Amino acid sequence: MAGKYHSIKGVAIPWTRDQKGMMSLIKVWQQAKDAQDFMKRHSLTKEQFQKAKSMASNARHHIPTIKRHRLATTSRYDWDMLRKVACEDMWRYCTLAQAVAGHALIQNDVAIVMCDLHDQRQANYVCRDQDVVINLAATVGGVHYNSAHPASLFDSNMRPALNLMRAAQNANVGRYVVVSSACVYRRNCSIPTPEREGFEGRPEATNKGYGWAKRMQEYLGKAYAEEFGMSVAIARPYNAYGPGDNFDPARSHVIASLVKRFCDAKEGDIIDVWGDGTATRSFLYVDDFARGVLEVAEKYAVGDPVNIGADEEISIKDLAEMIAELTQSTNRFYFDPAKPSGQPRRRCDTNKAREEIGFEARVPLREGLTKTIEWYRQQRQS
Repeated sequence: MAGKYHSIKGVAIPWTRDQKGMMSLIKVWQQAKDAQDFMKRHSLTKEQFQKAKSMASNARHHIPTIKRHRLATTSRYDWDMLRKVACEDMWRYCTLAQAVAGHALIQNDVAIVMCDLHDQRQANYVCRDQDVVINLAATVGGVHYNSAHPASLFDSNMRPALNLMRAAQNANVGRYVVVSSACVYRRNCSIPTPEREGFEGRPEATNKGYGWAKRMQEYLGKAYAEEFGMSVAIARPYNAYGPGDNFDPARSHVIASLVKRFCDAKEGDIIDVWGDGTATRSFLYVDDFARGVLEVAEKYAVGDPVNIGADEEISIKDLAEMIAELTQSTNRFYFDPAKPSGQPRRRCDTNKAREEIGFEARVPLREGLTKTIEWYRQQRQS
């Protein structure tokens, strides 16, 4: 699996080119916009912000959260959002000057290096001298792609995971985070779905290659924790989406696919939607995804999975209608029941996340869709 890793002052963050839909999100961490957002969020004038920046060089060694957020992650999109969350989290613990100094550390001290996670030696290099490794490497697509490539998906997701797990153990990494998926659940699971059903039955058929790979990654994490005493956290996120999602028609998930088609449709075009529209999903905005992964990594490294998702459940029919409304599209669309719909229902049981790590999704679906549509249109014009 050819890919890259980022390095923050010696911290390797690997990511692969072939990721699930969220992986290819374009950088949201643009320096100019970040500075404006930072000032607005904390009611700073430009002069105050510049003064804080000038103090930053003297405050760098006092930042308490930099080490806390040193990590290795195998997804570019998730890396961008984790970096954003980590920086914003500093504000809770640091003075203004320290927070700005931390912003500079995370923003500027990044190197990108090519690597291949199928190669054990390169996986070893990635994990060397790391405090935390967050494995977000994934090859996956939408229902059509997943249905057609069960063997390829299982193989391409398991090999890097095996190499990274072994490398992390050999390097004595302080904490390893398995990022799993709601695809581990069986077709007719309970709604909302509790974590205990993760290994019941078989994963839904349209996601079987990916679902089995994620189950095995969870098992691998638990086994390494039991045998070698590793500190392992397991996050089980639901359907993620947001600005910069993968809009490639061959690989995109449902939100990215519908946003692209409604935004790009010409007058008179008719948009087809796979399935009969009755299937439901529980969608998770990218900012919430990143924050949830960090919370699990920090607070629940006990080799036990935690769902990361939102309480909302929406049918694909209602989702299509909402996206049509938000894009102000006048195009007709229809559902094709001859095409697969995937899992009949999906809704996250959020009780464990709330009780164990204090996590709740903050971005409602309508708000997240609005931001995603705005981002897509901006990128299309640029």
